[in-house]
Amino acid sequence: MTTRKIACAFLMVFALLLATTRLALAWPDQPPDKALISGAGLTGEVEITDPDILRALKLGAIEDFEQGMVAPPQDLGEGYRITRYFYDGTFNFGVLHYYPNPAGGTGYVRFEDGPDLQGDNTQYDGQWFHATPEGEAAMQRLFTQIGARPASTPVASGGAPVLVSLLAAIGGVLLITWLVQSRTQRTRVAESAAD
Repeated sequence: MTTRKIACAFLMVFALLLATTRLALAWPDQPPDKALISGAGLTGEVEITDPDILRALKLGAIEDFEQGMVAPPQDLGEGYRITRYFYDGTFNFGVLHYYPNPAGGTGYVRFEDGPDLQGDNTQYDGQWFHATPEGEAAMQRLFTQIGARPASTPVASGGAPVLVSLLAAIGGVLLITWLVQSRTQRTRVAESAAD
């Protein structure tokens, strides 16, 4: 082979490598072509078709990478599995596990690499993040659209303080009533003794 042919072949391979690398780096910044959700209150998998919600499911849009990873939360209950597909819905890049926050506020997201990824895992595989405010808003819109009702806060984490407050209020009303009645009766006894 001549030097010119070698140089030409090298340039073509380099151009092909550059083009495919640009394509590979560009798609995580795009919304998924297809996404499925399953979990509490849903029968099987439901396809997500709302373009705004799909945009909120692009890499880093629902996971709050800026805030960073968080410790695995406890007692979240049943969550939702969201599978994101790229390349015309054929490439399972990653699965998100979304859990509503029982204390209110933004939910939690656990990232899981998709089975179609080859080689080493991403730095996010198995990690927990808070949902971004935009991602949380998109999840709430999605729940409304598909008729899902995320599990309510367990009694142990929120119901007990309400019950204690209610019992304290009832006890306070009963105590005040008893004090008023006792005072009224003492006043009557004192008035009849004076007569």
